[in-house]
Amino acid sequence: MRIAARSLGALFLCAVVTGAVAEDAYVGSQPAQRKPGTTVRLDLIGDSTQTDNAGYGRGFCANLSEKVDCLNMAKGGASTKTYRELGLWDRSLSTKPDYMLIQFGHNDMETAEHLDRQVSMADYEKNLRRYVEEARAHSITPVLVTPLTRRYFEKDGKIHSDLLAHAATMKRVATEMQVPLIDLQAESIAYLDGIGEQAGLKLGITKKDKDGKLQPDKTHLDWQGSYVFGRIVAVDLGKAVPTLQQYVRPNAAGLPPEGQLAMRVIQGAPFKVVLTGDSTVALEGGWGPGFCATLTSNVNCVDLAQNGR
Repeated sequence: MRIAARSLGALFLCAVVTGAVAEDAYVGSQPAQRKPGTTVRLDLIGDSTQTDNAGYGRGFCANLSEKVDCLNMAKGGASTKTYRELGLWDRSLSTKPDYMLIQFGHNDMETAEHLDRQVSMADYEKNLRRYVEEARAHSITPVLVTPLTRRYFEKDGKIHSDLLAHAATMKRVATEMQVPLIDLQAESIAYLDGIGEQAGLKLGITKKDKDGKLQPDKTHLDWQGSYVFGRIVAVDLGKAVPTLQQYVRPNAAGLPPEGQLAMRVIQGAPFKVVLTGDSTVALEGGWGPGFCATLTSNVNCVDLAQNGR
């Protein structure tokens, strides 16, 4: 069974409209062989806020020149603890990058949920130091990136971040270990404070609450948000590692066609999704009706699945 849509970007929109966030930007094993014509390989190591589907990853890579082989190895839900436990760190090392942009914090926080991925601040620091040491042992230059802020605006109209302590810890590690640093926490707060809550919340996806009402997701990014914060990270990378400045595009990258389509749909433009398949998708007894029911009113969901297919 498959979802037939007008473009590859439309496939992503199914997740956007229903509020789903792709948990895994990394699929399969990445080749050690570099893309033809590239001179630098760079890996993104982090959580969902760095992925292509829900973070700044695609916007970041789009702002680098064609000479850069940009691999997004980020994993939704990952912390400094679970990224290693899942074997993703070893996979990333096996790609033999020249640089690694390492960003964690969102899922390391101690909260009432997802206890398996949380770590104390002391262990967060220890884990960061270990990543730096092991990257260097493999002749890889690590670059630490403080976590992207959540879009938590308070009554004063300013961002009140819950990740300041993690950012401060990472900055200390960077200073003591002489690691290049991109202070995305500070940069993203300053940017959002400048544009305000209304514009800031438009940079993220929406999700349905327990009552089925669409609410802004204040952590993850849509296409526009990815390109905004991806550009910030790319520009700051050139400052943190001057030898990489030549690989940062002089002008901000524009959204590709699928990104433009995605933003039009997010803003309410009509969109059609056609479901085809067998009885497990069909109107009678399949998941098709339930899927269509989760979509917003601007989506025309047509179930053409038939029994016996």
